Amino acid sequence: MNKRIVFSALSIFASAAFVVGATFAFFSDSETSSGNVFAAGEIDLQVGNDAWYNGEPQSGSSWPLKDLNSDDLFFNYSDLKPGDWEEDTISLKVNDNPSWVCANLKVTQDDDVDCTEPELEDDGTCSEADSDLWDGDLRNELSFIFWADNGNNVLENNERVVMSGTPADLPSGANNVGQTFPIVDSRNNLFGVTPSPLPGEQTVHIGKAFCFGTLTQNAVTTDEGDSPATDPGFTCDGSLVTDAAQTDKLMGDMSFMAVQARNNDNFVCGERTFLELENKDTAWNIVNDGRYGSLSFVTAKATFDYDLMVRGMNANTGYSLIYYPDPWPGAGGFNLGSFTTDNDGSANTSGDVDLNADLPIATDANGEGAKLWVVLSSDWSGGQMTGWNPSEYLFEENLVAYDDTDV
Repeated sequence: MNKRIVFSALSIFASAAFVVGATFAFFSDSETSSGNVFAAGEIDLQVGNDAWYNGEPQSGSSWPLKDLNSDDLFFNYSDLKPGDWEEDTISLKVNDNPSWVCANLKVTQDDDVDCTEPELEDDGTCSEADSDLWDGDLRNELSFIFWADNGNNVLENNERVVMSGTPADLPSGANNVGQTFPIVDSRNNLFGVTPSPLPGEQTVHIGKAFCFGTLTQNAVTTDEGDSPATDPGFTCDGSLVTDAAQTDKLMGDMSFMAVQARNNDNFVCGERTFLELENKDTAWNIVNDGRYGSLSFVTAKATFDYDLMVRGMNANTGYSLIYYPDPWPGAGGFNLGSFTTDNDGSANTSGDVDLNADLPIATDANGEGAKLWVVLSSDWSGGQMTGWNPSEYLFEENLVAYDDTDV
């Protein structure tokens, strides 16, 4: 994805003076309030980037916090080879008021450009030169991941992965408007549990990486990340990339938007929902025992497209992400995807499931929203719970809704 972030900030200042006086013919007094001023505050989003390509720092794609222009490109590579990878850490700061912040990713073309002999062997439809800017294959071969970073350019195992996939998951075509994702809005906060604005003058970081091939998360132990040159927290394998992507050119735009939070309490970026998952006691209170997870999914789509991270679970154990409709035992629910944790009780998984239903379903006694849980796979069968071991589960921190757009 090769293009730019462009954001310009407008600061407006206005002032006015008011004089109030009173005079009378006999007894008199005069009180003056002079120099009264109204000055508009400022919303100025600044963006920085620190880029590493195949473990080497990239000065051409790195810059300090500033207002960006068309020359600031996150990606600008003309000779990609399978197995190449990049890690960037994006820095965001708003001067000087609390703000909601959204991001938009937009693919602007994926063109075959040329048809080499090896490419034709793997892509028989290649027919350059033509005017079709969407006949390329590169968007299917680049794997991306985004996470809430601490600023060290390394994916660590306590850092929340908020999105992963390929540019093919984004809208395409000449008239597409991209896809918008919340960084902080009234429903989501990538950097904490409670939705709250990004405070003025505070810098936050988003890790971003791509692999020309298959990207596998291999998070570094918390606070032990050194640099991407040592271990970026993921691996990149280009061995399965075919020649269909040879000479292809992928371009796109990445943009950020800051919106005032004051007097704007219900602002929502839209498009994607983020949900924290926690272990809870019998009174439904969160248990701070190191067992937790983060889920994000596309709010409105024909399929339930999600990314899930869990930590502190039972090691080498099968779990399932489920939708649980009330009442017990959750009849009519869905297994959204199953996975097995590693030796540390961690897992990162994703899925794209055709539910053919909105969540919550019409018969859900809870009604106002959907409950999404992570349970032992052995405790779920036939569309409902068959066992109950809550100390080993993760439960939603809040109810959510999903719109199946083809229902």
